[in-house]
Amino acid sequence: MFTIDADLPRTLYPLAWLVGSWRGYGSQVVPDGDDHMIIQEITFTAQGEELLQTTTTYAATPREGDIPVTATAREGVGGLEKGEQLWQEEARWRVRNVADSGSGPVQASIEVSSKGHPMASGTWDGMASGPRISIKLASDTAAPAKASRMFGLVNSELFWTQDVARGDQGGTDFSGRLAKVENAD
Repeated sequence: MFTIDADLPRTLYPLAWLVGSWRGYGSQVVPDGDDHMIIQEITFTAQGEELLQTTTTYAATPREGDIPVTATAREGVGGLEKGEQLWQEEARWRVRNVADSGSGPVQASIEVSSKGHPMASGTWDGMASGPRISIKLASDTAAPAKASRMFGLVNSELFWTQDVARGDQGGTDFSGRLAKVENAD
């Protein structure tokens, strides 16, 4: 359960569950190579009618053995040694319009502009439906690949994945599991 900040603009209510700082772990899938563990720190803050996202991604190595796929964000981070910063991405989220049928989750059309990610910077379009978000990289973006991202709140943790299509091949490029900072350390 979370409380919406009284100062948050109403237009950002469909994204309110993202607001705050998150920390967790995940994996980077390397086509024709080995997967790599990562640690991510993500902050979402309201700036006027936009939500500003800053994501810092670090290389990570397991302290002892593999991290089980069932590990919570806290357990996963605790089992990893933080390495060098790989990249920092900044994104601005805007809610274009909201549809509330009166029953079920509120649906919101959103636009995200991002920069700094090595494979998927540009303009994203998508939908927020309650604590679930699905966005796709716009086809007119100069990114080297087609990409989509999904975000969801599961058991108070932020799960996300990025799928990238490179020609005829595609698949999950990155995935992560993060907890609110007050719950991740």
